[in-house]
Amino acid sequence: MQVDFHIASPEERLAAFENVHEFWGNGRTLAEHIAWRLASPQHQRASWCVGVVDGRVAASLGSYPMQYRVAGEVVRGIAIGAVHTLPEFRGHGLAPRLMDWVEQDERSRGAAVSLLFSDIKPEYYARMGYQLCESWELDVDCGSAETSTAIAAGTWRLDELATDERQIVAILQDTRARQVANLTFSVERTDEYWQYLFRRHEDEHYFSVIDASGSSVGWACLGAHDQTAVVHDAAISTEIDPARFWCELTACALRFAQERGCAKLIGWIPHSHAGELPAHWLRRRREEITMIKPLDESVELTAEVRRDATHLTESEHV
Repeated sequence: MQVDFHIASPEERLAAFENVHEFWGNGRTLAEHIAWRLASPQHQRASWCVGVVDGRVAASLGSYPMQYRVAGEVVRGIAIGAVHTLPEFRGHGLAPRLMDWVEQDERSRGAAVSLLFSDIKPEYYARMGYQLCESWELDVDCGSAETSTAIAAGTWRLDELATDERQIVAILQDTRARQVANLTFSVERTDEYWQYLFRRHEDEHYFSVIDASGSSVGWACLGAHDQTAVVHDAAISTEIDPARFWCELTACALRFAQERGCAKLIGWIPHSHAGELPAHWLRRRREEITMIKPLDESVELTAEVRRDATHLTESEHV
Protein backbone atom coordinates (compact mmCIF):
# COMPACT_ATOMS: atom_id res chain seq x y z
CA MET A 1 0.00 0.00 0.00
CA GLN A 2 1.49 3.33 -1.09
CA VAL A 3 1.02 5.94 1.63
CA ASP A 4 2.09 9.58 1.67
CA PHE A 5 2.75 10.85 5.20
CA HIS A 6 2.84 14.62 5.68
CA ILE A 7 1.45 17.63 7.56
CA ALA A 8 -2.21 18.01 6.61
CA SER A 9 -3.41 20.70 4.24
CA PRO A 10 -6.50 22.65 5.41
CA GLU A 11 -8.69 20.31 3.34
CA GLU A 12 -6.98 17.22 4.75
CA ARG A 13 -7.37 18.54 8.27
CA LEU A 14 -11.13 18.80 7.69
CA ALA A 15 -11.14 15.23 6.39
CA ALA A 16 -9.26 14.08 9.49
CA PHE A 17 -11.78 15.83 11.74
CA GLU A 18 -14.60 14.13 9.86
CA ASN A 19 -12.92 10.73 10.21
CA VAL A 20 -12.44 10.90 14.00
CA HIS A 21 -16.09 11.77 14.61
CA GLU A 22 -16.88 8.06 14.94
CA PHE A 23 -14.88 7.81 18.18
CA TRP A 24 -14.77 11.34 19.59
CA GLY A 25 -18.06 12.88 18.47
CA ASN A 26 -19.29 13.19 22.08
CA GLY A 27 -22.92 13.36 20.96
CA ARG A 28 -22.39 16.13 18.42
CA THR A 29 -23.58 15.86 14.84
CA LEU A 30 -20.81 15.65 12.25
CA ALA A 31 -21.24 19.32 11.35
CA GLU A 32 -21.20 20.34 15.03
CA HIS A 33 -18.14 18.19 15.66
CA ILE A 34 -16.14 19.72 12.82
CA ALA A 35 -17.13 23.26 13.83
CA TRP A 36 -16.15 22.52 17.45
CA ARG A 37 -12.72 21.20 16.46
CA LEU A 38 -12.07 24.14 14.15
CA ALA A 39 -12.89 26.59 16.95
CA SER A 40 -11.27 24.66 19.82
CA PRO A 41 -8.06 26.17 21.28
CA GLN A 42 -7.04 22.61 22.10
CA HIS A 43 -7.22 21.37 18.50
CA GLN A 44 -5.94 24.60 16.97
CA ARG A 45 -2.73 24.09 18.92
CA ALA A 46 -1.84 20.80 17.21
CA SER A 47 -0.10 20.07 13.95
CA TRP A 48 -2.39 17.61 12.17
CA CYS A 49 -0.51 14.85 10.37
CA VAL A 50 -2.00 12.44 7.86
CA GLY A 51 -1.35 9.31 5.86
CA VAL A 52 -2.96 9.66 2.43
CA VAL A 53 -3.83 6.70 0.20
CA ASP A 54 -5.11 7.38 -3.34
CA GLY A 55 -6.06 10.92 -2.36
CA ARG A 56 -7.95 9.91 0.80
CA VAL A 57 -6.96 10.69 4.38
CA ALA A 58 -6.65 7.11 5.62
CA ALA A 59 -4.87 7.82 8.94
CA SER A 60 -4.38 10.93 11.04
CA LEU A 61 -3.23 12.27 14.39
CA GLY A 62 -2.55 15.53 16.19
CA SER A 63 0.98 16.41 17.32
CA TYR A 64 0.98 19.00 20.10
CA PRO A 65 4.10 21.07 20.92
CA MET A 66 5.15 20.58 24.52
CA GLN A 67 8.01 21.12 26.90
CA TYR A 68 8.75 18.66 29.69
CA ARG A 69 10.96 18.83 32.75
CA VAL A 70 12.72 15.47 33.04
CA ALA A 71 15.04 14.93 36.03
CA GLY A 72 15.51 18.67 36.38
CA GLU A 73 16.20 19.39 32.70
CA VAL A 74 13.70 21.11 30.39
CA VAL A 75 13.43 19.30 27.05
CA ARG A 76 11.36 19.88 23.95
CA GLY A 77 8.70 17.27 23.25
CA ILE A 78 5.33 16.46 21.77
CA ALA A 79 2.03 14.98 22.87
CA ILE A 80 0.14 12.81 20.40
CA GLY A 81 -3.65 12.75 20.28
CA ALA A 82 -6.61 11.48 18.24
CA VAL A 83 -4.77 8.64 16.49
CA HIS A 84 -7.23 7.28 13.90
CA THR A 85 -7.41 5.03 10.86
CA LEU A 86 -10.43 4.70 8.56
CA PRO A 87 -12.14 1.29 8.96
CA GLU A 88 -11.35 0.10 5.44
CA PHE A 89 -7.62 0.77 5.96
CA ARG A 90 -7.27 -0.90 9.36
CA GLY A 91 -5.02 -3.91 9.76
CA HIS A 92 -2.28 -2.55 7.50
CA GLY A 93 -0.19 -0.81 10.19
CA LEU A 94 -0.95 2.72 8.97
CA ALA A 95 -1.24 4.26 12.45
CA PRO A 96 2.15 2.91 13.65
CA ARG A 97 3.76 4.05 10.40
CA LEU A 98 2.24 7.52 10.74
CA MET A 99 3.39 7.74 14.36
CA ASP A 100 6.88 6.66 13.35
CA TRP A 101 6.94 9.36 10.64
CA VAL A 102 5.78 12.02 13.11
CA GLU A 103 8.32 10.96 15.75
CA GLN A 104 11.18 11.00 13.26
CA ASP A 105 10.10 14.40 11.94
CA GLU A 106 9.79 15.85 15.45
CA ARG A 107 13.08 14.24 16.55
CA SER A 108 14.87 15.91 13.65
CA ARG A 109 13.66 19.26 15.04
CA GLY A 110 14.80 18.58 18.59
CA ALA A 111 11.95 16.71 20.28
CA ALA A 112 13.26 14.42 23.01
CA VAL A 113 10.06 13.01 24.59
CA SER A 114 6.67 11.93 23.24
CA LEU A 115 3.60 11.49 25.43
CA LEU A 116 0.12 10.15 24.68
CA PHE A 117 -3.04 9.18 26.54
CA SER A 118 -4.25 5.81 25.32
CA ASP A 119 -7.95 5.08 24.89
CA ILE A 120 -7.19 1.47 23.94
CA LYS A 121 -5.21 -1.36 25.51
CA PRO A 122 -1.79 0.12 26.29
CA GLU A 123 -0.06 -2.93 24.83
CA TYR A 124 -0.74 -1.47 21.36
CA TYR A 125 1.43 1.58 22.03
CA ALA A 126 3.90 -0.40 24.15
CA ARG A 127 4.88 -2.24 20.97
CA MET A 128 5.93 1.16 19.60
CA GLY A 129 8.15 1.90 22.58
CA TYR A 130 5.69 3.81 24.82
CA GLN A 131 6.01 3.10 28.52
CA LEU A 132 3.01 2.76 30.80
CA CYS A 133 2.61 5.20 33.70
CA GLU A 134 0.27 4.97 36.68
CA SER A 135 -3.05 6.60 35.73
CA TRP A 136 -5.75 7.13 38.36
CA GLU A 137 -8.94 9.15 38.58
CA LEU A 138 -11.74 10.08 40.93
CA ASP A 139 -15.11 8.57 40.08
CA VAL A 140 -17.67 9.60 42.70
CA ASP A 141 -21.46 9.31 42.76
CA CYS A 142 -22.67 12.74 43.84
CA GLY A 143 -26.03 11.47 45.08
CA SER A 144 -24.91 8.88 47.63
CA ALA A 145 -25.29 9.21 51.40
CA GLU A 146 -21.52 8.79 51.67
CA THR A 147 -21.08 11.87 49.50
CA SER A 148 -23.33 13.95 51.74
CA THR A 149 -21.34 12.79 54.76
CA ALA A 150 -18.06 13.79 53.10
CA ILE A 151 -19.39 17.24 52.24
CA ALA A 152 -20.63 17.78 55.81
CA ALA A 153 -17.28 16.68 57.22
CA GLY A 154 -15.30 19.07 55.02
CA THR A 155 -13.92 22.13 56.78
CA TRP A 156 -12.32 23.88 53.79
CA ARG A 157 -13.92 26.09 51.16
CA LEU A 158 -13.38 27.42 47.65
CA ASP A 159 -13.06 31.14 46.85
CA GLU A 160 -13.39 31.88 43.14
CA LEU A 161 -10.47 33.81 41.69
CA ALA A 162 -10.78 36.80 39.37
CA THR A 163 -11.57 35.97 35.76
CA ASP A 164 -8.82 38.28 34.46
CA GLU A 165 -5.91 35.93 33.81
CA ARG A 166 -3.36 38.67 34.48
CA GLN A 167 -4.63 38.92 38.06
CA ILE A 168 -4.43 35.22 38.84
CA VAL A 169 -1.61 33.84 36.70
CA ALA A 170 1.08 34.72 39.26
CA ILE A 171 -0.82 32.85 41.98
CA LEU A 172 -1.26 29.76 39.82
CA GLN A 173 2.29 29.75 38.47
CA ASP A 174 4.01 30.20 41.80
CA THR A 175 2.08 27.47 43.66
CA ARG A 176 2.40 24.94 40.84
CA ALA A 177 6.10 25.66 40.25
CA ARG A 178 6.90 24.92 43.89
CA GLN A 179 4.75 21.78 43.86
CA VAL A 180 6.45 20.20 40.81
CA ALA A 181 9.98 21.33 41.71
CA ASN A 182 10.88 17.97 43.23
CA LEU A 183 9.19 15.80 40.61
CA THR A 184 11.29 14.00 38.02
CA PHE A 185 8.64 14.49 35.31
CA SER A 186 6.21 17.34 34.66
CA VAL A 187 4.87 19.55 31.90
CA GLU A 188 6.87 22.77 31.74
CA ARG A 189 4.22 25.48 31.62
CA THR A 190 5.56 28.38 29.59
CA ASP A 191 3.71 31.70 29.38
CA GLU A 192 2.30 30.53 26.04
CA TYR A 193 1.07 27.31 27.63
CA TRP A 194 -0.64 29.17 30.48
CA GLN A 195 -2.37 31.43 27.96
CA TYR A 196 -3.54 28.33 26.10
CA LEU A 197 -4.94 26.82 29.31
CA PHE A 198 -6.93 29.97 30.03
CA ARG A 199 -8.40 29.89 26.52
CA ARG A 200 -9.18 26.20 26.85
CA HIS A 201 -10.86 26.65 30.24
CA GLU A 202 -12.61 29.95 29.60
CA ASP A 203 -15.92 28.36 30.70
CA GLU A 204 -14.43 26.77 33.83
CA HIS A 205 -13.80 28.22 37.29
CA TYR A 206 -10.49 28.82 39.07
CA PHE A 207 -10.67 28.73 42.86
CA SER A 208 -8.33 29.39 45.73
CA VAL A 209 -8.57 26.50 48.21
CA ILE A 210 -9.01 27.92 51.73
CA ASP A 211 -8.34 25.80 54.83
CA ALA A 212 -10.15 25.94 58.17
CA SER A 213 -7.88 28.74 59.45
CA GLY A 214 -8.70 30.93 56.45
CA SER A 215 -5.35 30.47 54.69
CA SER A 216 -4.98 29.72 50.99
CA VAL A 217 -3.34 26.30 50.64
CA GLY A 218 -3.57 25.82 46.88
CA TRP A 219 -5.89 26.23 43.92
CA ALA A 220 -8.13 24.19 41.65
CA CYS A 221 -9.84 24.53 38.27
CA LEU A 222 -13.34 22.98 38.21
CA GLY A 223 -15.95 22.61 35.51
CA ALA A 224 -19.38 21.04 35.04
CA HIS A 225 -20.76 19.61 31.80
CA ASP A 226 -23.48 17.08 30.96
CA GLN A 227 -24.20 16.36 34.64
CA THR A 228 -20.53 15.62 35.33
CA ALA A 229 -18.24 17.82 37.43
CA VAL A 230 -14.52 17.68 36.67
CA VAL A 231 -11.41 18.62 38.63
CA HIS A 232 -9.40 19.83 35.63
CA ASP A 233 -6.33 21.11 37.43
CA ALA A 234 -4.98 21.69 40.92
CA ALA A 235 -1.83 22.68 42.77
CA ILE A 236 -0.97 22.33 46.44
CA SER A 237 1.08 24.52 48.73
CA THR A 238 4.25 22.67 49.68
CA GLU A 239 3.43 23.14 53.38
CA ILE A 240 0.24 21.06 53.12
CA ASP A 241 -0.13 17.29 53.33
CA PRO A 242 -1.31 16.22 49.84
CA ALA A 243 -3.65 13.54 51.18
CA ARG A 244 -5.41 16.09 53.42
CA PHE A 245 -5.60 18.57 50.52
CA TRP A 246 -7.24 16.06 48.18
CA CYS A 247 -9.67 14.86 50.83
CA GLU A 248 -10.85 18.41 51.51
CA LEU A 249 -10.74 19.45 47.84
CA THR A 250 -12.90 16.46 46.93
CA ALA A 251 -15.48 17.51 49.53
CA CYS A 252 -15.43 21.04 48.10
CA ALA A 253 -15.70 19.72 44.54
CA LEU A 254 -18.64 17.50 45.52
CA ARG A 255 -20.40 20.56 46.93
CA PHE A 256 -19.63 22.39 43.65
CA ALA A 257 -21.06 19.41 41.73
CA GLN A 258 -24.25 19.18 43.77
CA GLU A 259 -24.90 22.92 43.43
CA ARG A 260 -24.85 22.43 39.65
CA GLY A 261 -27.00 19.33 39.61
CA CYS A 262 -24.21 16.96 38.62
CA ALA A 263 -24.54 13.21 39.10
CA LYS A 264 -20.84 12.42 39.07
CA LEU A 265 -17.48 13.92 40.01
CA ILE A 266 -14.35 12.90 38.12
CA GLY A 267 -10.77 14.14 37.89
CA TRP A 268 -7.20 12.87 37.67
CA ILE A 269 -5.47 12.32 41.00
CA PRO A 270 -2.09 10.88 42.05
CA HIS A 271 -2.68 7.55 43.79
CA SER A 272 -0.24 8.54 46.54
CA HIS A 273 -2.43 11.56 47.39
CA ALA A 274 -5.71 9.65 47.80
CA GLY A 275 -5.02 7.97 51.14
CA GLU A 276 -7.79 9.74 53.06
CA LEU A 277 -10.49 9.08 50.43
CA PRO A 278 -12.72 5.97 50.28
CA ALA A 279 -10.90 3.42 48.13
CA HIS A 280 -13.90 2.90 45.83
CA TRP A 281 -13.86 6.61 44.90
CA LEU A 282 -10.62 5.96 43.05
CA ARG A 283 -10.03 3.79 39.98
CA ARG A 284 -7.39 3.16 37.37
CA ARG A 285 -8.22 5.09 34.23
CA ARG A 286 -9.78 2.84 31.59
CA GLU A 287 -9.15 5.51 28.96
CA GLU A 288 -6.71 8.43 28.71
CA ILE A 289 -3.96 6.19 30.09
CA THR A 290 -0.65 8.04 30.36
CA MET A 291 2.25 6.64 28.29
CA ILE A 292 5.62 8.22 27.49
CA LYS A 293 8.47 7.45 25.10
CA PRO A 294 12.01 8.83 24.79
CA LEU A 295 12.81 10.18 21.33
CA ASP A 296 16.38 11.00 22.31
CA GLU A 297 18.67 8.31 23.72
CA SER A 298 20.08 10.79 26.22
CA VAL A 299 16.69 10.97 27.99
CA GLU A 300 16.17 8.13 30.47
CA LEU A 301 12.58 7.47 31.51
CA THR A 302 13.26 5.74 34.82
CA ALA A 303 10.70 4.08 37.07
CA GLU A 304 10.74 7.28 39.15
CA VAL A 305 9.94 9.37 36.06
CA ARG A 306 7.05 7.07 35.15
CA ARG A 307 5.80 7.23 38.73
CA ASP A 308 5.91 11.03 38.82
CA ALA A 309 3.93 11.18 35.55
CA THR A 310 0.89 10.29 37.68
CA HIS A 311 0.93 13.95 38.78
CA LEU A 312 -0.17 15.11 35.30
CA THR A 313 -3.56 16.81 35.44
CA GLU A 314 -6.64 16.50 33.25
CA SER A 315 -5.83 19.96 31.83
CA GLU A 316 -2.63 18.53 30.36
CA HIS A 317 -4.53 15.87 28.42
CA VAL A 318 -4.58 16.47 24.66
